[in-house]
Amino acid sequence: MNGPESPASPPDGSHLNIADGTYIVYIDAWQREVNYLDNPVIQEIALGEADTTARLQTVWQVKLIKVDAANTPAATCKTAFPEWKDLVKPSNGTLTARTKTDTSKNDPCSLKPSSGFRGLENQLYRVEIQTGSSLASATFKWSRDNATLETTIGDVSGSKVTVASIGRDDIMSFATGQWVEIVDNVSSLQNTPNPLLKITGVEVATREITLSSSVVQYKGKAGLKLRRWDQTNASADKNGTAVTGGWLDLEDGIQVQFSNGSCRPGDYWLIPARTATAQIEWPPNDPGIPKTNQIPCAWAEAGADVKAPVAALRTRPARCASSRATASSTSRPPTCRA
Repeated sequence: MNGPESPASPPDGSHLNIADGTYIVYIDAWQREVNYLDNPVIQEIALGEADTTARLQTVWQVKLIKVDAANTPAATCKTAFPEWKDLVKPSNGTLTARTKTDTSKNDPCSLKPSSGFRGLENQLYRVEIQTGSSLASATFKWSRDNATLETTIGDVSGSKVTVASIGRDDIMSFATGQWVEIVDNVSSLQNTPNPLLKITGVEVATREITLSSSVVQYKGKAGLKLRRWDQTNASADKNGTAVTGGWLDLEDGIQVQFSNGSCRPGDYWLIPARTATAQIEWPPNDPGIPKTNQIPCAWAEAGADVKAPVAALRTRPARCASSRATASSTSRPPTCRA
């Protein structure tokens, strides 16, 4: 993907002004989720334009990362800079999920009504990191519908947004008291979640939704969508819910527990919940996932994020040629002009 909506694209023009120093030029390739709000033609007309599945779009871009090469005068793109190691280090935090069992009476012959998954419909829960680089200090948010309850935003005014749809029924809709996130092309492509907002009012007739704070900073941005999240605990705020060391309740008997380890905002896990068995499918029924109750978020991401160094670049007081993805049309890496 290229152009002004691609992540970290420089301003219009043929040059990018960067600070003096040494940089690693690398190609970043990853996959992002795409649905019918991003591309309406993927809806199935024969099924009444139902959105039957999500798609993955492969995205790539040439990027720069500044490194400390004061003691490495002959630096190359293969030099093991600490900054590069931190950039490519995979997340290693894990999540465990279970359904809560009522142990108030020690009777092995009876299953209490409060045991297992108590929801009335099959769900696909999504637990996603909102902030933090370590699970010991991270926050998270969750959705019972894989964060698919979204609508496009047509206008932004103060703390109000005008949306394409409030929802199709009382359940799959936006309502006062819910937590939501405004998503734009840049936050989606960079996998950098925006702060959460709480709905304080809904005008169905005009499709206006009032939020807990001003959102004028999003006005004019491309690809604006409103996405619902389902946490309802009293401690939830714009950063979601704090990760703690014990078991955390989601809803209807489902609990999760995080381990210590590294993570990145946007890392997530999926937890299928089934009414037929009153249980969750955990670990997920995927041959590529190790059969352990602790699942690393790397197994649950939408797609691989691959970073490959292609050149080392040292700048002087000068303008450096743009490192946008269009530079990939030549085999030469971006160079500096005096």
